[in-house]
Amino acid sequence: MAEHDSGQKRVRPPIASQGVVALLERWVFEMETRREEAPPKPDVLLSPPPGSTPAEASPRASGAGQERASAIRAALEEIRPQGAVFTLPGPAQIVLAHEDGKLIHRGTVGIRGPCAPSSEEWLGIGLKKAQAQALEFVLAWFGAPFDAATGGEEPCWGTWPFSGRALIEVLARWKRLDAAAFNARLGRWGVDVTPGPSSSPSSLTVIDTEQGRPLEGQEALSLLGEDARLFAALAHAGRERSAQLAQLRFIAEKALLPLLARTRQEPSSPLGLALTPRMLALLLHSELRLGFRGSAKLAALAREDIGKPRAEEHTAQRFAAELHASGRPREASEVRRILYSPELAAALA
Repeated sequence: MAEHDSGQKRVRPPIASQGVVALLERWVFEMETRREEAPPKPDVLLSPPPGSTPAEASPRASGAGQERASAIRAALEEIRPQGAVFTLPGPAQIVLAHEDGKLIHRGTVGIRGPCAPSSEEWLGIGLKKAQAQALEFVLAWFGAPFDAATGGEEPCWGTWPFSGRALIEVLARWKRLDAAAFNARLGRWGVDVTPGPSSSPSSLTVIDTEQGRPLEGQEALSLLGEDARLFAALAHAGRERSAQLAQLRFIAEKALLPLLARTRQEPSSPLGLALTPRMLALLLHSELRLGFRGSAKLAALAREDIGKPRAEEHTAQRFAAELHASGRPREASEVRRILYSPELAAALA
């Protein structure tokens, strides 16, 4: 283009004919011209940098919320760390460790012992003697202490480590069972649960003292598992008797009783499975370790062996062999330990 044409509007190239090629060239030229002459788009809001939260997603806490957060912050200062030892009011000590970047409490209150529920309390959760004996055995040998806990974004807590939705539901059961103890052990530190109506899930809230607002759901769980003081309080809560009973009730309601219902037979039925403490322990162990498919497979094998000599032993050995063949040697070994433990019976059924 000549110098005197530089300020003039660009003109269309001549069209030699009305053929398709000429029309396409003209269309492309017009598109390019409009793109060059289009005004620049207005600046858009930049996305917040990683780790930051938009203002609308983190509303500023109200005056009352800030006051509550300040009170909880002051209360948390009562949990005094000294190295790995956290001292809570009482006083009580919790020894934490770090493993793979997560807080760990190995636990100090076992299923059996002076700090565990009594035989009467086991029966008080609605179990028969054989059922309670089986549940106690499985948790004592293959579970964890009541106050064991693992931190991180998905914290676990309790004798058969509860996490996610199960953890929230266990805490909700505890609050329903003994609200005073729950508030003394966790509520004072800004942790709360709201039981859901009927079959609806319960909800967890934890006060974030830095932002002065309550966190819910996964955010609440993450804070509970990553804040050292809150995590120490959660571990310590497992020493409370009503919290222990809430853990046992949850396992009984969600695992043992549905398992028994699926057998559709009473222990005394001559046509059904002989649900001895040993067989109950085998079924419960397979339910907790392997889920519904595991316990259903064991029950099917047991039904095939009804009426055979030493049927219980034959069933357990077959089940252990199948587990080992499918790449589960640990579970196979545990099945055999249950089978031959003298704690469950003096002789095999």
